[in-house]
Amino acid sequence: MRGILIDPWLKTITEVECGETIEDIYRLLSNPLGPKVHIFTMATYWPNGDTLYVDDEGLLKPKMRLFNIDGQLLAGNGLILGSDREGNSVDAKSSLVEIQRMVTWTSF
Repeated sequence: MRGILIDPWLKTITEVECGETIEDIYRLLSNPLGPKVHIFTMATYWPNGDTLYVDDEGLLKPKMRLFNIDGQLLAGNGLILGSDREGNSVDAKSSLVEIQRMVTWTSF
């Protein structure tokens, strides 16, 4: 399914292909330049059904890279996927340009 990956280490926002398993989400959230993700959380849910997932422990880990979206400071990679009425992950509905306009890079 189509996702949008926010990578604060490379300061890029790109479209990615995400498989349908939880391991696929962990793989995309775990950045090779940062610590491994062991648990993730839903940081934001938009009215169009898109959901932003991030490392639940990201702000507690040293040397993380940060980004700001919708007034929230978040650490590590972010992954946006869509969701259907049953809560299943589906293609993200937001456009890449919409997300690029919403994200700012920051540091401590």
